[in-house]
Amino acid sequence: MQTSYKIAKCCVSVIIICLLFTVVVQAQKRPYTVNDMLNLESYCPCNLSPDGQWLTVAHTPSPVQRYYNDHTYFPDADNELLLFAPATKQTVNVTKLLPDSSAAWGPSWSPGSDKLAFLSLTRDAPNCDIRCYIRQTKKIVTLKGYATFDHTAITWVSDTEVVLPVYNTKDLNYSSVSLAIDVDKATPRIAAKGWRDQIVGRNNSASVLNSDTVVNYISDLRKAILVKWNVQDNRVWVLETVSMDNSSSKIYFSADKKNIAVPVLRKLQPLGSVKLLHLFDNKAFGLVIYRNGRKVVSKKLDSIKQIAPQSLQWSPDGNQIAFTGTCSEVPLTANGLYKIEKKQGSPSSYDKLADFSGGPSEIWIYDIRQDLLNKIQPNNINLFKEKKWYNYISLKYKWGTDNRLVVYGKNEGSPRNDWWHIDDKTTCLTCKFKNALIDLQAINNGWIGISQDSLWKIAINGLEVKNISHKIKISFTSLLPIAGLDSGKILVRLKTPGKENETVALLNTANEQIERKLVSPALNTVLNDYNDRSHAVVYSRTDTTGSTVWIGKDNKSEVRFQANQWLKEIINPEKRSFNYVSTDRDTLRAWLLLPAGYRKGQKAPLITWVYQGIIQPNTSLNINEISRFVHDNQQFFAAKGYAVLFPSMPGHSGDMNNMVNNVMPAVDSVIAMGIADPEKLVVAGQSGGGFSTYGIITQTNRFKSAISMNGVSDYLTQYLTFNTRYRYGDYPLNDIFNISYSESGAHGFGSTPWGNLQTYIQNSPVFFADRVKTPVLIMQGDLDYVSILNGEEFYTALYRMGKKARFVRYWGEDHVFQSPANIRHMWNEIDKWLKETGCAPEIKP
Repeated sequence: MQTSYKIAKCCVSVIIICLLFTVVVQAQKRPYTVNDMLNLESYCPCNLSPDGQWLTVAHTPSPVQRYYNDHTYFPDADNELLLFAPATKQTVNVTKLLPDSSAAWGPSWSPGSDKLAFLSLTRDAPNCDIRCYIRQTKKIVTLKGYATFDHTAITWVSDTEVVLPVYNTKDLNYSSVSLAIDVDKATPRIAAKGWRDQIVGRNNSASVLNSDTVVNYISDLRKAILVKWNVQDNRVWVLETVSMDNSSSKIYFSADKKNIAVPVLRKLQPLGSVKLLHLFDNKAFGLVIYRNGRKVVSKKLDSIKQIAPQSLQWSPDGNQIAFTGTCSEVPLTANGLYKIEKKQGSPSSYDKLADFSGGPSEIWIYDIRQDLLNKIQPNNINLFKEKKWYNYISLKYKWGTDNRLVVYGKNEGSPRNDWWHIDDKTTCLTCKFKNALIDLQAINNGWIGISQDSLWKIAINGLEVKNISHKIKISFTSLLPIAGLDSGKILVRLKTPGKENETVALLNTANEQIERKLVSPALNTVLNDYNDRSHAVVYSRTDTTGSTVWIGKDNKSEVRFQANQWLKEIINPEKRSFNYVSTDRDTLRAWLLLPAGYRKGQKAPLITWVYQGIIQPNTSLNINEISRFVHDNQQFFAAKGYAVLFPSMPGHSGDMNNMVNNVMPAVDSVIAMGIADPEKLVVAGQSGGGFSTYGIITQTNRFKSAISMNGVSDYLTQYLTFNTRYRYGDYPLNDIFNISYSESGAHGFGSTPWGNLQTYIQNSPVFFADRVKTPVLIMQGDLDYVSILNGEEFYTALYRMGKKARFVRYWGEDHVFQSPANIRHMWNEIDKWLKETGCAPEIKP
């Protein structure tokens, strides 16, 4: 009895000591600062060479380091490209071998792993160069006279030759926006030249635009050249003069690298006949194919008038290519609008209803050997249309190892989508499963997928299905596609009871055996790469503990690169989620970020961070962590003693009507919890949140202060003005993002302004500025695609009425601020504004 008492007493003492230690450690931590964020660096991405003997790591310096150097044309302009050999522990800094030690990124290994091609930077001109590091000689060769896109993927077609799109530097015109440089850097340069020409008075500074001009990209714009470069003897072969832009700059190679498919821009199309404009309506994409280095001439292929540039897929044998396209000359046009679906007591959701009439919504297969072009026409199958960013719709299909295509869609009357073989008859691969398969991956003579934690093999004809989990006696969660593995092997993520660290297994699908297990070295890591020849495995993690890269074999690994370890010193504020009921009686979810070092019973000023159209998730809060560089990181509010509320705001992103109904009940809930000070309520947001902030303060006066960053205040202005980043170029309306986003995009207006003027006015906060009583701080950059005229209009309206407002403008900044000096200034201005308007916390954390 006495022994038990002593043991219990000892346990209590240990618990008390642990709690005291936790309190002391927490007390020693400090709040997050802007300088912390500006000093973040990273060591990703990480990839192994084909032989597994070398690791490439991109080291990205902190924003402060990048801006101290005078070469910020590209996002990766200061990256260091590092090579590490696990066997010898040798490290090579490729960047230091460059003539000016400027930057290197986008590495691509040769098949033999003895050469590394990459992109680089020229200091004296805004060019993106192509270079290659030769391991044997430790020298770097450069493709002279050519520049390329800053995100070009360099593809090896042999151990000495690469193929990629380039520009002849002699043809590049730096007085207009070039795709070879960062548009934000080109715009000031073009404007400055025009202003200089006007001052000098010798050259005219005119720019003439014609609305009826149809632009041919090759003759009127830039001539991109598809080249093959031999890095061994520095010879260059020109394959084709084509036209490409950011949406079509990828080259598609067959598995054996003998055949090449290139999406090319043919022309810009007039928009007058288009009723409802989609983002890609003004661009006509064609397809160029090379077989064994020779261009394929085909009238059948030329009959395709429009293709979706990112839809191309080669068959495993390289003889067929599938793509989404149409033979119609009619530009891609959205047929319908967003539909709001509402159920009693649940938030409204919306989705795109419409198909595209005349657009690339058909699947085609072109057979190179026989010059055959066939349209896939599945009987009674409605193809699944996957919604991408910018509202771009794509179809889902995959090639099997038998060189037959399977498509994803649902049978008429079926409640779910499945995978189907489309031949003489339609065969369902996955209909036998009670639950839909999570992904589907081709393997030798079949397919493999996961359903209800079980791994299933499907015969190539779809007639035989086999659960191989019972044999292995392990639960599976997902498939991990890793390049370079034998087609009979796959990586799968396992459920391992009792183990916190992730376990990944290499599965041989032929004998249905696990060949090896790869246990991650720490929690929340990402498997970057695995090489089955050397068994090397690479993991990385970037979170509130820092940025770390591990390399090793199987269960043994070691830390190789680290950064931001000082993040462990920072207080990581607590997050909470809760449900609330909107004014319309919908049950919604909100998240709350508590002040750093928050103590129960303490009342804090409340920042309500808004964004129209967002529905907060149940499981995790998608906010900016202390490990991320984002200029408006809401962690800074928590670090200064504010609570930050993230309410749900369902509906169209351009809809002003129900903002207050969805937001204010969440605010009242936080007040009722005793956390928020009802006299210190602030509404704030960036981009769509800036628009939401404008809209909310026209509908309620409960907020004592407001901060609107980079938001739309007038949808007429946003629709009818040029994207500022392209304003000084020769073709400012090549970019129709603002127009299409209002007509058929997430703003959900479904019309032009002259087709439904009232909708544009009703959802433009500036027309209701007379109702505003809340002081508002407006912040915006003059290169923002959300025109700075939006900020000017709202500020002018409040100025005219004598209402309190402040307009902070940042010259040279885009939608997301980048300059360290500007970011510091922005947060200083926010601090001053919140103090001025009586919303600052009384007690700092």
